[in-house]
Amino acid sequence: MNSHNNSRKTSLPVFKSTRLLDQLREQIRYLHYSLRTEEAYVYWVKKFIYFHELRHPRDMGQAMLNKLEVIFHAISTTSSAKM
Repeated sequence: MNSHNNSRKTSLPVFKSTRLLDQLREQIRYLHYSLRTEEAYVYWVKKFIYFHELRHPRDMGQAMLNKLEVIFHAISTTSSAKM
């Protein structure tokens, strides 16, 4: 095991929701993002899922999850640069 990589990741609590968008909302609220940011993230995740014919990101494989992560990182970087 590489403990160096694990120590850099922030641990998130276990969320109550079982549905994907509800889990997303819980995580965003846990991180204290603004309501507008939450709305934007939920919007883009819905678009992403509809674009991929209503498949759950978990069923799309790791490549799709990595793609979502890159998109959200770009969104958060862009929004923090505007402030």
